[in-house]
This record gives sequence, C-alpha cells and structure tokens, in this order.
Amino acid sequence: GLILDKTVEEANPSVALELGTYCGYSAVRISRLLKAGARLLTVEFNPEFAAIAKQMIEFAGVQDKVKLLEGPSQEIIPQLKKKYEVDTLDFVFLDHWKDRYTPDTILLQ
Repeated sequence: GLILDKTVEEANPSVALELGTYCGYSAVRISRLLKAGARLLTVEFNPEFAAIAKQMIEFAGVQDKVKLLEGPSQEIIPQLKKKYEVDTLDFVFLDHWKDRYTPDTILLQ
C-alpha cells in the first residue's frame, strides 16, 4: 500500500484509472490521496466484487471522488472519452487479470 501511496502522491493526478477494483481497497487508498476536484475511475468485471467495492467506497466516504464502472475493461476503455469525459489519464493502475495488461495498455494509447 505504501508504494502505491507514494506513486499516487508523486503523480498528483487529476484523472486516475484503476483496472481491477476487486473489493475497493486500492480505490479507497488512491482516492484519499487525490486533490480536490480530482477523480478516480475504477473498473471491475465481476458484479459481486463491484457490489462489495461500492459499499467499501461509500463506507470510506470517498464516493464523490470515485466512479465505479462495472464490466469488461476492453469494453469500458474505448468509452472513456465520450461516455466518461476523459481527455487525459494522469495515472493508471493495472490491478486486474495479468493477461489483459498488454491488450488494455494498447487500448489506452
């Protein structure tokens, strides 16, 4: 967790993306370090994990900074610009299926 914290603090992102929310632990850590007005989009494929993460994000009180997107990353990434008004990503945390790292990185270009 401390390595992630340090990296987020150094990047000081306005818009961050996390691929692989799981139960929301990293989303909470990242969002607590975001400056005012910054936001985190976090993507989770599994609806059960997404439901747990949503509760954790609300429990931590960071729901105003976090947008939980449920579905496959390969479908959500192409929608980031139009549907979620993302011009630039300042920080991307890949924490999902390892076999998706390369294809999703290519989609993010």
